Amino acid sequence: MTAPPRPAGRAAVVTPTPVGERAGRLGLPILAPSRLREPAFVDRLAALRPEIGILADYGKLLPPAILALPPGAS
Repeated sequence: MTAPPRPAGRAAVVTPTPVGERAGRLGLPILAPSRLREPAFVDRLAALRPEIGILADYGKLLPPAILALPPGAS
């Protein structure tokens, strides 16, 4: 999960975050929601059944719906 790609530089070329770029090169799934509170995004994240979440300099507050997801629920 990373912030969505944004325009960068003089040409305003839409550029992914470094995390998104690296995850893409590694073939990892990338979630880049524009809004964390959208039910569709929370459902998609829950469907992945993550066992752990690591937050590093994301720049947004995680909503209670995401924090309440059970770890690795099946």
